Amino acid sequence: GTHSSPIRCASEGTKIIGNTISYTGRDGIYAPRKDCEIAYNDVSRCMLINNDGGLFYVVGNEEDKNTSVHHNWFHDTYGPQYADGRAAGIYLDNRSKGYSVHHNVVWNINWSAVQMNWDANDNEIFNNTFWEVEQAMGIWLNGWIQENNKVWNNYASIGDWEGQDVQSNIINS
Repeated sequence: GTHSSPIRCASEGTKIIGNTISYTGRDGIYAPRKDCEIAYNDVSRCMLINNDGGLFYVVGNEEDKNTSVHHNWFHDTYGPQYADGRAAGIYLDNRSKGYSVHHNVVWNINWSAVQMNWDANDNEIFNNTFWEVEQAMGIWLNGWIQENNKVWNNYASIGDWEGQDVQSNIINS
């Protein structure tokens, strides 16, 4: 249940492309460095022994990351009940900045398809599909302010959309 993800990026400019990742104790992919690309991965059945993480998970700092998360499948994850069950699809945790999250499909998740916490700023969430999730987006501010997040053209089976610039999203149960 530690942060020992199957794929854990430690350098800038990393490309994580075309992997299948399943059955992990906590996060599936952890990539908090700059100028990375996470694409065409199939990530499922993570968070088996812990909570408050995701299939894709990062924690930020003051820097914009200029990282793209696109064309991935994040699915079939339910955190254990003894740990309150929180498992997100795409988790931009405290102070995550500069992520472009697009053309992903997130389904069968028992928490947020996308979760953004604290001052997660300058992120773009667009052209994604979120199906059979507890909520399309979740935000926990804890006294912080989020700015310049764009949430555009997403499709979900449940709402609500949260963010500063929310446009042309569809909720269809």
